[in-house]
Amino acid sequence: MGTKLRVTCLVNNKSVVVRVNDRMSSTRTIIDLSRAAASKLGILKAGTANVKIEVISEEKELEESEKAADKTKEPDSSEGGN
Repeated sequence: MGTKLRVTCLVNNKSVVVRVNDRMSSTRTIIDLSRAAASKLGILKAGTANVKIEVISEEKELEESEKAADKTKEPDSSEGGN
C-alpha cells in the first residue's frame, strides 16, 4: 500500500493523483475514492464513473530510488573532512 495512482474520469478527462491506503473488499468496485478526489473529478453527485487508473509510483520503488540517490550523494564539505 502507499502506491500513488492517477485516476482520470473518461467523461470529462479530469484527473487526480491519489494514494492507496487499503484494499477493497467489494468485487464490483475497482476503486473507492475520497470525497475530495471525487469532487475534483466532478463525479461527486453521480457517485460512480468510468475511470482510467494509472500507477504513478509504488512505495517500494520510491524507497529503492531514495536509497540509490543517497548512495550517489557526495559528502557534504561542512561535515568535517578537510
